[in-house]
Amino acid sequence: MAMDINSTGFVSKPEFVATCQQLNELATLDQIRLLAAYLDDKNVGKISINEFLRMCTETLNSQIGGGMSAFMQV
Repeated sequence: MAMDINSTGFVSKPEFVATCQQLNELATLDQIRLLAAYLDDKNVGKISINEFLRMCTETLNSQIGGGMSAFMQV
């Protein structure tokens, strides 16, 4: 993943916030920081890439009624 430049499986909260700001200009800094805090549930200052991807998959599944699986079947 592009955010995990040193391939540790984690991304720091500041890196995550900066990347999200670049990807979504409509999201406020407070919204992005809230998401970062949610993803860093152990408050260790880093976000697991696997947890981030899991959350994205769950969101897609709930938003489009089947997520990527449904999309791939089209």
